[in-house]
Amino acid sequence: MTLTFGGRVAALLCSFVNVVLTARFWGADGRGAVAVFMANVGVVMFACKVCTGGAASYHFHRVGFERLSACAYVWCMALAAVMGAVMACLGDAHPVLYVGATFLVSMSNYYLSVQLARKDILNYNITMLMQPLLTTVFVALTGGVLGLGHVAYFYSLLAGNVLILVYNLVTQRDTIVARLPGSLLIDRKALGRIVSFGWREETANVMQFLSDRLSYYVLGYCCGVAQVGVFSIAVALTESVMAVSKSISAVQYSEVINNGDTRSGWVSNRRSIVWAALFSAAGVAALAVMPDAVFVFVFGKSFGGLQHIIAILGPGVVVASATLVADTYFSAIGLLDRLILKSGVAFAVAAVAAVAIVPGFGIEGAAVANMLSDVAAVAVIMTSFARHGRALRGR
Repeated sequence: MTLTFGGRVAALLCSFVNVVLTARFWGADGRGAVAVFMANVGVVMFACKVCTGGAASYHFHRVGFERLSACAYVWCMALAAVMGAVMACLGDAHPVLYVGATFLVSMSNYYLSVQLARKDILNYNITMLMQPLLTTVFVALTGGVLGLGHVAYFYSLLAGNVLILVYNLVTQRDTIVARLPGSLLIDRKALGRIVSFGWREETANVMQFLSDRLSYYVLGYCCGVAQVGVFSIAVALTESVMAVSKSISAVQYSEVINNGDTRSGWVSNRRSIVWAALFSAAGVAALAVMPDAVFVFVFGKSFGGLQHIIAILGPGVVVASATLVADTYFSAIGLLDRLILKSGVAFAVAAVAAVAIVPGFGIEGAAVANMLSDVAAVAVIMTSFARHGRALRGR
């Protein structure tokens, strides 16, 4: 737990530096373009995670590493190609970047899932830290030293994830070489089992993601990409306080999925939910009392008014921390219908709130829409979590 928390904090610091650099180098417009690019990649990434996310951890011991790897690589290559074709048809200037980002980030996520299944916490933390660290280093070189435009961010993302893939292939070379013949063959039954589990989990995840990012698109349509840039900074800052929750959920997920004891896992997660919410509340409070002049000094004059936006987003982030821990518990024991219900309700609330509030209130309306969606999500998932606990005690 301490190692994972340390890794999360280090990754958080790297992500913070990344946000500062992109805002400083390219302003609100550039930051908005980066946010839209990552939101677009994020949508298709959920399709990739059907074979590389929680389904990979869940099936690691059930289908074996070689069959799992074959399914993951082929699945992600196919989806990356589709993503590139779609963006080309839409007239995007950089469809190849979408292909590379989709495949490489998917592979980074795949190896994180494998490391959790193996309880290889050291390499899990190294891989997790490499993602923001390498991207930040390349952003500093391309944007700061070479003075390139915001497209440099996309190339930095690709370069960082290429190195992550190389690292994981090298650290697992003995397993890969020993099982190479099996890794080249697709087991249809294994693929069917993985996809059957993965699509349900990712249906929930993509709806949750859209709940959190739908306001980006509505805000961009109504107020312009610069406002998306400002809003994305506020969202990034508030979501950064979830570092503790993410550490807790990762450790709990690994424990439950390897031990299979749902009752003790429920008790442990109940305690973790409380701690996650408390830590996040402390982090949000620290951000909310920070003078707006500090944000202007760090990010630039284009990013004034962040304190007000953070104060609106804060309550939603606190309850989202609790939701995250409960989500991973249900995922670890395979009760994915709970997650789909929760995310469906959150998406419905986000959609209605964004359309109703953002056109009239702009960036403040986007923050309110996100907050209401998070509150709806925690109400649903905590009701399911409490009912599941009563059912376990009744056995």
